[in-house]
Amino acid sequence: MKLDNVDILELLPSWMTEESDVKALAVGTNDEAKEAYRESLLLSRWNKIDQLGEEYLDSLAKELNVPWYRTDADIEAKRRIIKNSDLVHKILGTKKAVEMVVNDYFENGEVREWYEYGGDPYHFRVVSENSRSIADNAALFMELLDIVKRKSAWLDALAVLIDEMSKVYAGVAYQDVEKLTIDFTLEEEQA
Repeated sequence: MKLDNVDILELLPSWMTEESDVKALAVGTNDEAKEAYRESLLLSRWNKIDQLGEEYLDSLAKELNVPWYRTDADIEAKRRIIKNSDLVHKILGTKKAVEMVVNDYFENGEVREWYEYGGDPYHFRVVSENSRSIADNAALFMELLDIVKRKSAWLDALAVLIDEMSKVYAGVAYQDVEKLTIDFTLEEEQA
């Protein structure tokens, strides 16, 4: 008998299989044994994550139901995400979960809660030294953040720490009006 197709009723003596309670218990045990077998197959892949190709990693992430997993991420990020997925699932909505996912994708990041920088309650900041990666993937960062943070938490800022001399280009735009009218009047100079 194979574990993927186990039938406990076949293992029991005939005088026990006549009881309806015993039959029900055997059927339930069959289901659990099959599930345990499926999970054991997953474990055999788990210890080989560093050798698996992208196709297998994508499949494994789907099996594990990792909503913050992206198939377009680089292979090393995919491996980190899968390795940490069980723990992140357990602590979703916490500072640690956000930090883990940020570090899995961008290799560097720290969450600072509102009380650590004098902000408003339920607000936080993400601080990183990996400016290029986060700047290039800002939309992905925000999408991932929305999945793993508490729904009642609000991102105040994404701060980038720079340790060395480099050129920094920054821009800010904000508009909060219902209707914006701009009127330019040109006057000619009188001679």
